Amino acid sequence: MKSEQVPTNDLLVNAIIERLCAFSSQMVVLFDYDGLAATTDLFERLVDNGYDVYDYTDNLSLYFYLESKRQVSPGAEKSKVLIRISADLADLARLPYSVLMNSEVIHLRLDDYFAGISAKAVKELPNQYYVMLFDLLRAQPQNLANYNESIDFLTRRVFRIDIAGISTEVQFWAVLFKLHYTDTELPEFVVNKLWNAGTGLLGGYDIDLDHALRSSEYFYAFLQKEWQHFVEERTGQERYHRVLPFDHPDLKVYTDNFFAEGLLERISLDNSTTQDLSWMACGITQKVSDEADQIDSLISSLRAHLPECNCSYKAWQKYVKDYAELLFKLFSADSSQLKSAALKLIGEANARFRDWMLRHYDSLASLPSRKPVMVHQIAKSMAFQRAENASTKTALIVMDGMSYDQWLCIKAELELGGYNLQEDALFAWAPTLTPISRQSILSASIPFYFGQSLNSTAKEAGHWKRFWEDNGLTSQSVYYLRMDGTGDIAADIEQQINLKSAFVIGIVLNMIDDIMHGMNLGSAGMHSQIRLWVKQGHFSAFLKVMINHGFEVWITSDHGNLECEGIGNIPDGALSETKASRVRIYQSKNLRNQAASKSETSLAWTPKGLPGDLYCLFAPYQAAFHAAGKRIVAHGGISLEEVMVPLVKIDRMNK
Repeated sequence: MKSEQVPTNDLLVNAIIERLCAFSSQMVVLFDYDGLAATTDLFERLVDNGYDVYDYTDNLSLYFYLESKRQVSPGAEKSKVLIRISADLADLARLPYSVLMNSEVIHLRLDDYFAGISAKAVKELPNQYYVMLFDLLRAQPQNLANYNESIDFLTRRVFRIDIAGISTEVQFWAVLFKLHYTDTELPEFVVNKLWNAGTGLLGGYDIDLDHALRSSEYFYAFLQKEWQHFVEERTGQERYHRVLPFDHPDLKVYTDNFFAEGLLERISLDNSTTQDLSWMACGITQKVSDEADQIDSLISSLRAHLPECNCSYKAWQKYVKDYAELLFKLFSADSSQLKSAALKLIGEANARFRDWMLRHYDSLASLPSRKPVMVHQIAKSMAFQRAENASTKTALIVMDGMSYDQWLCIKAELELGGYNLQEDALFAWAPTLTPISRQSILSASIPFYFGQSLNSTAKEAGHWKRFWEDNGLTSQSVYYLRMDGTGDIAADIEQQINLKSAFVIGIVLNMIDDIMHGMNLGSAGMHSQIRLWVKQGHFSAFLKVMINHGFEVWITSDHGNLECEGIGNIPDGALSETKASRVRIYQSKNLRNQAASKSETSLAWTPKGLPGDLYCLFAPYQAAFHAAGKRIVAHGGISLEEVMVPLVKIDRMNK
């Protein structure tokens, strides 16, 4: 749960802001060659300085955006515009002459801020480490001759890893334990150095070291298996050729925390053992089933690590995984006492998340797409990968309406089937409605650009094909399918698609959304229905077919859902453009405000990225604009359950 505390000193951000805001022009064009400006902190500071930040994609979209800026309401204050152009598009010739003539043009490069070190090495760093490096070089200027000297310096000083000092197995494990516990994102050069250092030290362990360095999910799964072996050998139940020395002082401190924070699960041990368990008790239970204790431990950990209102978006990406685990376990628990404690925590978490959304959500859309943060960036990230390897075959499965805790119902079955899963959490588009968030996935764009179809999904196939054609694929190699998810999915796919010639497939499965809209038994009932569906085996068989045909398979969702109680409909007649259980959308700010005055607990807030003539009114947490007192499962709001969705890569199957 804990993440490494990257210094919050903002000297670097201050330096960039000072440069960007030194002009009186209403429009600034920023050529961000190295992604230096792609941080939420910088975008939020620019907004505070009166700028709207626009992430350039193409000239048509740019004209559309600038025209919308001209059509502001009379008397409304016009904000300045900063047009950010990322490295892959950083070409002056691309921009319209009229834009260049009416703008201040700034070129932003790493060399401007990181003197004395290889720009190539710095560019390989995750950008959250730029602030740390900037401060480090100000305090201790360097004059490093080349790339190799630079990566040695970065490995030692930024990541605090002494490769030369790793000479024993324990030393190597200690580095890996710390890196995964602090959730440290590693650049490729550190991965390579650690792989070289560890290869000769870990003979006898059943571990894919490259995978262990890149994936926390894989590493913790490996540790879970090794902990079983360790306990069995220490208690005289089994003998193994080699066991991981969890009891070494350098590893023990992390082991305790792994179990305390739910990163590893305690194993059951026969009560008949006579061994002194001593500190191993942290990872052992004498009970056959200990679900109540697991839930209680999750509640304690989630309360202790509740993100602050001004935290990074990454804190919520990490938090939601354990939050979803709590919901997953809670829906099958019997203890009303536990449920009461959990519901209190859930309410606190969502109040904190709501405040965070209002302050920080708007800055997410402009973050780099190579590692997606929002759902509209998924296809862009896949396109980056295809650009690096043109033979890549990709299938994206969009599970309509699947919340993160409901994904865990599917995950449990897939893991039993031997699938290897890599998981991330993304932000859906708000309002969390299918025509908005799912269209953003399939068009790879923010809702602003498909304003004419915000109440329909009819253009999804065209969006999907157009995006991939713009990225170099032929129409014949790109497919889009929409299916209900019942019956033999694999056979249906093979009947409709030539899997040998296809390179990109987008598939919408409506199963979970269909269950949701027909659900009378609340969230627990949905979990039960989803388990029944995945146990039928059709979904797993479909994944196997796709993998066997060479596809990288990705699973995501357009939004989640929430069990709610109706608080009555807003008496606004037919004035709202969109009526949904958890949100109302109006074409007039005055009409929205009038409706808000009739529902005092609702939230009047419109996220940036929607067309400028739309205004949103959200229902409070666990409430719906529905018949008073009636319980339903719905979506459209800005709760953790609705906004945070999984992105899962299935890269291979275990034998």
